[in-house]
Amino acid sequence: MKAIYHGSVKDLYRTDDEKMIFLFSDRYSVFDWGEMPDHLKLKGQSLTRIAHLFFKMLSDSHFWRTLDNGLITSDSLLFERFCVHGLPHHYIGPVTSDGILGNIEDAVSGLKVEEVQVLRPQYIKEKHSYDYSTYSERPTKTLVPLEMIFRFGLTEGSSLFERVSDQAYLAQLGLDASDLVPGVLFQRPVIEFSTKLEERDRYLSYQQAQEISGMSDEEWAELLETVSLIALAIKKIWSDTNIICLDGKVEMAFIEGENHRQFMLVDSIGPDELRLSHNGVELSKECLRKFYRKDQAWFTSLKTAKQKADALGVQDWKSMALELHPTGPAPLPANIKTPIEMLYRTLTQELYRTHMSLTIDSSAWSLEKLSHTLRGLL
Repeated sequence: MKAIYHGSVKDLYRTDDEKMIFLFSDRYSVFDWGEMPDHLKLKGQSLTRIAHLFFKMLSDSHFWRTLDNGLITSDSLLFERFCVHGLPHHYIGPVTSDGILGNIEDAVSGLKVEEVQVLRPQYIKEKHSYDYSTYSERPTKTLVPLEMIFRFGLTEGSSLFERVSDQAYLAQLGLDASDLVPGVLFQRPVIEFSTKLEERDRYLSYQQAQEISGMSDEEWAELLETVSLIALAIKKIWSDTNIICLDGKVEMAFIEGENHRQFMLVDSIGPDELRLSHNGVELSKECLRKFYRKDQAWFTSLKTAKQKADALGVQDWKSMALELHPTGPAPLPANIKTPIEMLYRTLTQELYRTHMSLTIDSSAWSLEKLSHTLRGLL
């Protein structure tokens, strides 16, 4: 394997047969900081197993036929397509740490996938903006340069509250500011978009998102419907395990279609991309965010550095944060670290027990023990 990219959570390799491998590590990251000071045991293996299950279920036409049709437009040709062919994706199979295809019950730590081209926009320093003109050439088998965010509810920490003053933006989402309070639930997913390939993510209006990604009106409509259907499917997979999915994000790539480009699911789906809860307790990366928000000195240095970088029109806010707080984030104490490690393992076990009738991790905590422990800590 040839190393292509070393990330804060996973590493990317290219194989001799021109495929790609995502190797998930036990590293974690919060607030765009990058790799944090310690690791979470078996996190990489858990993320691999969860991603495998989601790819398998979302590509299964039978699964799509179990969705509640009451939440889907009756004449949805896209839904009919998924009920026959499943959802397109780039996943091939699980791999061990040396890139060898294996069985999901083995000590796998990564995914083998079809390669997707990533066209990074060029940063224009003089304009403090990015050049996305290459997407006007309508590429295929290429990553859509957007993060697609779906929401079924709002918690106190939801970033949507930062945009409630923008009435035009909320109208586009079909929302009214007066209805947006912590705890509100939506029957159908609310879809937002942010940039994916910039130094820092920024939320976009629908018009901005369509424009920078170079989509036709037909393609944009299909993307919206695709993300909505995926969101409903993800919600059902978790709800069958007695877990609520409040929000999440997915990534898509352009593929060839009959009359216009269509889309396939890429990257992975797991608790780091979702906000989950059980009995009112958050069961996702938000637990880590909650802990580090309590580190006031470090967290404040992040906010101050990002604001300063925005004002100066520069990208490197992390160096500014280290000037304000040279020691960086603190490691997790043991009483927090152990239940966070179990969070990933328990979610994996619950998914496999429910959907595959398989005990994938016999040492994982029960869902009740996990939620009870986290409630007492956070």
